[in-house]
Amino acid sequence: MAKIEENFLQHEALIPGLPDDLALKCLVRISHGYHGLLECVSKRWRDAIRSEEYTRLKALERFCGNWIFISTANGSRWEAYDTEADRWEPLPIMPASGCGCNSVNKIIGFSCVTVCHKFLVIGGQTVSSVHQEVLSDVAVFDPFKKEWHMAARMRRALLGFACVAISGKVYVAGGHNFTCPSGFSDAEVYDPCIDRWDYLPAMPFPLVGCFGLSRGKHFYVVGKKEPRAMQYTHILFSIKEQEWQVLENTDPYINFGLSSIMEEMVYFFDEETIEALGQKEFDILCSCPALFLPDHERPLRPSGACLVGSKRQLYLIGGLTIKFDSQSHSYSVVQLNSTRFCEVTRLSQEWQNGRPMLSQAGRVLGCAVMTE
Repeated sequence: MAKIEENFLQHEALIPGLPDDLALKCLVRISHGYHGLLECVSKRWRDAIRSEEYTRLKALERFCGNWIFISTANGSRWEAYDTEADRWEPLPIMPASGCGCNSVNKIIGFSCVTVCHKFLVIGGQTVSSVHQEVLSDVAVFDPFKKEWHMAARMRRALLGFACVAISGKVYVAGGHNFTCPSGFSDAEVYDPCIDRWDYLPAMPFPLVGCFGLSRGKHFYVVGKKEPRAMQYTHILFSIKEQEWQVLENTDPYINFGLSSIMEEMVYFFDEETIEALGQKEFDILCSCPALFLPDHERPLRPSGACLVGSKRQLYLIGGLTIKFDSQSHSYSVVQLNSTRFCEVTRLSQEWQNGRPMLSQAGRVLGCAVMTE
C-alpha cells in the first residue's frame, strides 16, 4: 500500500492541469518568505522548492524577492526580512573573517550593500579579546542558493568608510585602519561582474567615521575630517564626471542609520519625527511612532534603530529604549526587536506593526535593501 501511494505521489502533477515545467515557473514567482508554507502543501512541492532547478529558474528570472538585511549585536548574525511575506529568516553564519587561527565572525565598522541581486558585507574590524584586525574582506550572500562566498578583497583594509551601490557597481571612500587612524582620502570601485576592485580619483582630503548615500548617479560621502570632530563634512562624487565636490550648507542632521534614500528622496529619523528632504529643505513627514511595552505605562522612543526604505514603504527596525521601573526607582535599557512601517505616498501616514525580528535586536549595526 505504501509503495502504491509513493508511486502515485511521484506522478501527481505539481499543479493539476499544468505541465510540471510550467507549474515550476509559477512557483518560482512566489517570494522566499512563503517557502515554509509551500513545502507543507505536499512532498512534491517540498522537493520542487528544494531542487536545483527551482534555484536555477529563480536566478534566471531574477526573482530574488524584496529583502531587508539587518545585523545587530556583534555584526556576525544577520537576519533577512521578506517585506512581501512579513517574515524574518536567519541567514547562514558568515564565513570567518581574519587571518589564521584568530579568524572570527564578529565584526564592527563594516559596510553592506546589495548589488546585482547579491548582498555584500565589506571590510570592518574583527572583535576579539585575543586579536583585533581591520579587514579588506568581501563576503557575498546569494539569495537564490542561500549561501555565502568570498569575493575579491578591497585594495586596502578599512573600517568606518562610506559605501554605496550605483548602476551595478560598489563605490567605497574614506575610512581608516590601525596604521592610519587619521583616515584616508582613497576611493575604490568594485565590479561584481568581473570580481575586481579599481582605484577612483582620491577625495580632496581624508575622512573618518564615514557613511554613504546614493542619489541618482552621485555618491555622497558624509564623514569627519578628524576622529574627534563634532561636525560632519559632505562630499559628492559624480559618477559621470569622475570628480569630487565639497558641499557647503548641508544639513547637519543626516546621520548613519538614521537616513535613507528612496526614489531620490532623503528621509531622516530624529527620534521625534520622520522628515523628508526634497530638492531644497526638510519637511516633517510624520511623527515617530510611540513604543509601548507590556509592563510599562508611558510611551517610549527608540534610539539606535534603523530607518530604511523599500517599495514606497519606510521601515523603522530594532533599536534601544530606556524604561523606568517605578517599584525599584531605577532605569534599565531594553533591546527592541520591533518592525514598524508606513507608506510614504499616503496623505496621512499611519504606522503599522510588522512581524518582530527573531532575536532581541537592539542597536542596528548594518542594514541593506534588495528589491527585484
